[in-house]
Amino acid sequence: MLMRGRPPGRPREILHFLYQEPGHTLTEHFVNYLDTRPDGFTGFCFTAMAERSFQSAHVVEWLALDQGRARQSPASAKFDILFTGFEDAERAVLEARATAAGYRVRTSVTKGLAYLCCGPNAGPVKMRKAREVGAEFLNKNAFEGLITHGELPLNPPP
Repeated sequence: MLMRGRPPGRPREILHFLYQEPGHTLTEHFVNYLDTRPDGFTGFCFTAMAERSFQSAHVVEWLALDQGRARQSPASAKFDILFTGFEDAERAVLEARATAAGYRVRTSVTKGLAYLCCGPNAGPVKMRKAREVGAEFLNKNAFEGLITHGELPLNPPP
C-alpha cells in the first residue's frame, strides 16, 4: 500500500519510506519518528543505526511497514529469523534491522525458521526447538555480518 504525501506520524511511530537525496541512490528507511522540523522530520533510523534528519522533499514514497523493495521479487526473498535472549529494547532494534534487510521476523520457532539469533539470556527450550527444525544459530555479531555483507562466518561461535 503506497501512502503518497503522508505526513510524519506521532512520536515513537515507525515510518517506512524510500528516500533519495540529489546525486545519491534510492534508499529504503525504517525510522522511529521523533519530531517535525520546518523542512522535514527527525528520527532514529534503523538502517543507519543513528538519529538522522530527513527532508520531506526527498521522500520519494511512503510505504506500509509490510511493504519494501526487498519483497518485490521472490528471487530476492530472505529467510525467517527469530531473536531470543535479548533485552526488549535491543531485540526491537535487531528485529527492525532484520525487517529493513528483508528478513521475516518470527516470534516463535516455526518449521521455516532459518536463523535463531541468540543473546546472552537465550533459553534452552527455544534453542532445542530451533535445532529440531534445522535452524542455524547466530550471535549478534554473526547477524550483523549477515545483514551487512550477506555472509556468515565459516566457524560461527556457539
